[in-house]
Amino acid sequence: MANSEKSFGASTNRRSGLSLEPLELFSSGCIILAGDAAHAMTPHQGSGAGQAVEDACVLAVLLCYKLCNKSNLSLIGKVYDQIRRPVANQVLAASCISGKLCGLVAPGFEDVEEGNAHVSFEKLTKLIDDFGKGMEWVWKESAEDDKRRAIEMLESLGTG
Repeated sequence: MANSEKSFGASTNRRSGLSLEPLELFSSGCIILAGDAAHAMTPHQGSGAGQAVEDACVLAVLLCYKLCNKSNLSLIGKVYDQIRRPVANQVLAASCISGKLCGLVAPGFEDVEEGNAHVSFEKLTKLIDDFGKGMEWVWKESAEDDKRRAIEMLESLGTG
């Protein structure tokens, strides 16, 4: 493993690919991270670009809001962080789990060897069910809700 991968909290696994650790903060002062800089993802849910768009959407709403000015950009960053970080890190975790399911390295597949073509129908059915449950956030969550919550939070905290 390259040293650069270790310094970013990444590790590799021959069957599940890259493993990424969630960040503790997406903003500090006036510096705000979004997209892959904040939450690079494994490709197993096809969510990375969508999460970046949702980041941009929430940031745009906050930055264009009437209470925003350059003296309270730090507050804007804190609101963005409190709204987007939990969501994006949850999607990151779900994508990692999906990768483990796809690589047959999830719990319940410890006895499956690489190249094993004889995985029981029951195990594969459970895998498909678990994968589907891991995707439920796609139709249950909304960036519109995040935008509304961000404005409410900004208003409740004042203009700084």
